[in-house]
Amino acid sequence: MFVMLNFSSSIVVEHLFELAKKQKCLIAWQYCKHHDQDNYAPEKVIRSFIRQMTEQRQSLPACVLKLFQSYRYAPNAPELSVLTSVLKMVSKETSSSEPDYQEFVILDALDECDNRAKIVELLLELGKMSIKVFVTSRPLPDIQDALGDTATLEISAEKSDLERYVKGKIEEHDDLQALVPTNLRENMVTCIANRANGMYVNLLTVAIESC
Repeated sequence: MFVMLNFSSSIVVEHLFELAKKQKCLIAWQYCKHHDQDNYAPEKVIRSFIRQMTEQRQSLPACVLKLFQSYRYAPNAPELSVLTSVLKMVSKETSSSEPDYQEFVILDALDECDNRAKIVELLLELGKMSIKVFVTSRPLPDIQDALGDTATLEISAEKSDLERYVKGKIEEHDDLQALVPTNLRENMVTCIANRANGMYVNLLTVAIESC
């Protein structure tokens, strides 16, 4: 398992899908946004991983078919423990039946998940298997404590790069150019770059587009 702080996973996802054109890869990824918590409940995240890995397989794993048959007419959705077990079985079945495949799970913006403790627990379990796990997050204390000795790399943007990026985003938005007088743009750029404090530039996009 590998964690990068203040970084966007889009570069990694694009690289892996390019790699999948040349090698056998199963890639499951999830991008989290704070305002959409319902979709990032641990059960939904795991279901997403199962679906993505299953869709990329040449055949339907027996454990997934059994899950579907068991809960097709059930009044309740499968519990977290059941989904976790199925995801592990999908990985094990892939490793045994298609050993040439590499498995990757990417979760972007873990810090945006309110119920992230259970997700971290799952990711750590997957990291002990054949699945390569990649996570991005802000360096929040609870996440750092939960990850323990997991390999971590922190990336911070230079202030000059942030200012250049913000200026470019302003120039892309006609409404922002009309809204912000020219003599105030420099102050706006400096303010956003200072508040970002080295945080990855995708956060600046949110700040600009919500002005």
